[in-house]
Amino acid sequence: MRFFDEQLDAWRSTWIGPGRRMVRAFVARPVGDAIVLSGRFDDGDVRWSFSEITQSSFQWCNEVSLDRGRTWRLQQMFAARRAGT
Repeated sequence: MRFFDEQLDAWRSTWIGPGRRMVRAFVARPVGDAIVLSGRFDDGDVRWSFSEITQSSFQWCNEVSLDRGRTWRLQQMFAARRAGT
């Protein structure tokens, strides 16, 4: 679920992971040429970044911080190509 929150001037996004029984609420904003979704959870701060966005591809990174955003650790990175391109 995603919607634009005019009071925040940002998008709210909810990710649901039924396999691990997780629901995560993020706030999404443009940062430079990327779109960054961020959230604070019991197990740390999380940010998901979509960057290098073109008509046919993009890069997605999942990072976590255990010190309130002072340092970040990369957990996953995907280079995605749009189907049919």
